[in-house]
Amino acid sequence: MHPLVVQIAYDLSADPHVRGILLTGSHARGDATQESDLDFWVLLGGVLERPFRSETLDGRWVEYHHRNLVQARERMRKNPAELYSHLDGKALYDPDGKLEELRAEAQALFAAYRLPAEERRALRYWLEGSRRKLEAALRNRDELRAAYLASTNAWKILEGLWAARHKPMPPGGAVWAHLHDLQLDEALKVVLRDLFTAGALERGQAALALTGWVLERLETT
Repeated sequence: MHPLVVQIAYDLSADPHVRGILLTGSHARGDATQESDLDFWVLLGGVLERPFRSETLDGRWVEYHHRNLVQARERMRKNPAELYSHLDGKALYDPDGKLEELRAEAQALFAAYRLPAEERRALRYWLEGSRRKLEAALRNRDELRAAYLASTNAWKILEGLWAARHKPMPPGGAVWAHLHDLQLDEALKVVLRDLFTAGALERGQAALALTGWVLERLETT
């Protein structure tokens, strides 16, 4: 474990109001680079509240997200992306076992997750409109418009992939790390990579193929 992580955890645990410390993000998942931020999720006792805080230590950006137990449970239910902090996180300090409790609750919520019907309809509507625009751009071989539409709709396509598999959308930095959750076949993974790395028209074609794949499943599941 990075020495700075150990030092920060030690300093945080000296605060009597801190009842849990969770290392989250890429360092917890094991896919961090030399430039990756350090992310800490800090459990506070009682009804204590503290704002988000960030700082630079030893040339590395460090972020602190604070929650009390009530806030933690509420946020997991209102913002499913929050589940990944608990699913991926590594407990560095958990004297009362509360982080372990939250992890078990996050696992149950993750297993039972379904995108709400209203959000599902809105996502389908967005992607249907996007498909029509992509078809027109590709029909006209308009490279700029095809690439633009692929770029601006990429996040919605990703949301659709997760919705089609009944999984909550991960935070941006965790998307590629959690691609295995979707159990996509290898051919579809190639198309997904083309969405971000291919040439202009190929990116548009990838966006169109993925959009069609998602819409077919949103309509039938």
